[in-house]
Amino acid sequence: MSVDEKIWIELLESAVSSASQGMLLADSEGVLVMANRAAQTLLGDELRRAVGAPFAESQSEIIKWRFTNPDDYEQRALSAMREASTDSWEHETVDERLLEIRCMPLRDAAGKTFGHVQTLNDITEARRALDTAVRVGSARRAELEARERRIAEQAAMTHAAYQIAAALTPEEIHRRLISEASRLANVDRLAVVQLLTDEQPDVVVARGFEGDSAERLALHGGEAFRRAIDSRRTMLCNDSQIEGGLAAQAAAGADLRALMLVPITLAERAYGVLAVCADEPRAFTEREVRLLNELAGHAANALSNARQFARNRELADSFQHSVVAKGLPDLEGLELAALYRAAAGELVGGDFYDVWEFSDDRVAVVVGDVSGKGPRAAATTAMVRHMIEGLSAQSHEPAEIIEELNGLLCTRLAEGSLVTLFMAVYDPDAGSLTWCNAGHPPPLLLTEGGGMEQLAHPGPACGCLIDAEYRTFTSAFSRGDTLLLYTDGVTEARRDGEEFGHERLVSEAMKLNRSTPATISRGLYASVRGWSRGQVDDDVAIAVVRQASA
Repeated sequence: MSVDEKIWIELLESAVSSASQGMLLADSEGVLVMANRAAQTLLGDELRRAVGAPFAESQSEIIKWRFTNPDDYEQRALSAMREASTDSWEHETVDERLLEIRCMPLRDAAGKTFGHVQTLNDITEARRALDTAVRVGSARRAELEARERRIAEQAAMTHAAYQIAAALTPEEIHRRLISEASRLANVDRLAVVQLLTDEQPDVVVARGFEGDSAERLALHGGEAFRRAIDSRRTMLCNDSQIEGGLAAQAAAGADLRALMLVPITLAERAYGVLAVCADEPRAFTEREVRLLNELAGHAANALSNARQFARNRELADSFQHSVVAKGLPDLEGLELAALYRAAAGELVGGDFYDVWEFSDDRVAVVVGDVSGKGPRAAATTAMVRHMIEGLSAQSHEPAEIIEELNGLLCTRLAEGSLVTLFMAVYDPDAGSLTWCNAGHPPPLLLTEGGGMEQLAHPGPACGCLIDAEYRTFTSAFSRGDTLLLYTDGVTEARRDGEEFGHERLVSEAMKLNRSTPATISRGLYASVRGWSRGQVDDDVAIAVVRQASA
């Protein structure tokens, strides 16, 4: 799963965690990443064990057995996921609850599927009420039918809200607002008109208009739009030829007979209106006004989230460029690859790597880990990374550089903070690595012939002891040899309390030794994610350096 997909999944998790409907959320790799509290109530506490496991495995072992026809339920649920299709049906549980089940894919603005959601709506009481109404006569039947309509309306609104919430850009939110409003209110001529400043209103998306009528609506409707937004009230015109007022003037200017203007506001700021239009007189109902106002509220929330997401992403990208090397250099005689992933739930973190070349053709390689997670750790990481590069201008000896760095960090890091670090300098003339380890997990030096050396001998972590001493060691680095550097997010990834561990790391590294550096970094991370069932709770940085074979 890409970083973008992961961010989208995490935003959806936050949105639906407290929903009244049961929600099962799977990522693009088919892993069940979330089952909210309502789903656990409907399907039992065992559902907690399924989170982090493949969805198909969870269905087979846990979920389907909660239904009276388990195989039929499993077939329909897995079919909808495999085909990235939408499906809905009803199923009875073993405790005699009737659930309305809806499966649908989650797609980004480009149409790429990044996950799948299954909603579980307990309609037991509604169905029982319907049965009772049939038994007690037509009067109760009419009452129950009205209730059914309200439930169906609520379900339709819930579906529409999720469709809008799943959009991650303003453009896609506008399109989905138009689509869902058309379906809910059975109208075919709608527009979203944006009004962020005192400039001319802008029709950002429209459906069902001919010629320039949408633009004429924007031209003649500015005052009506502002009145609707300022008052936060829907403005109606049922027939522009016999009514007066701002809404009627806006409708007449666009050759329309009926017009509804539903305000869209973001917190205290104006945004625009949802315009519902008709060529013939139309009496807009209380139900239509209520539904479209509720839908506009969902769109406003989604637009606010999209803006916050864009700001967070911009901040994350800025941090990321400071923390992680923008690109690995193209160095003669060396093959390089690296990978960085922030901890689950974070956009940035405290792990980093870097590679740079000295003027005498020697090459420095660094991997480090700042304690903590998130933006605060990332800010410290950026400082540490640039300090190391600056100090390397004065010395090429790893121990000297790290000792100087430690002195600087002891006066700058917050109490309780520390930095583990491994630095190696490759000398192509000598065919060797000089290196120093400051409390960091030992990198692996893999030989072309299948041997392995751990570069341990760690000194203290940086930032703890002002007078700490560090030593430089030397190891041969021959043609075909590979240096694998990593942070503790690899070895400390957990499954059921058990760590991935050093032995599994060594085993995976030996299996991948003859692969390309890029395959080694990706393959190792894939093994870690698989071990932890997709939930890696710490930052991970992996760097691979190989001296090209003859």
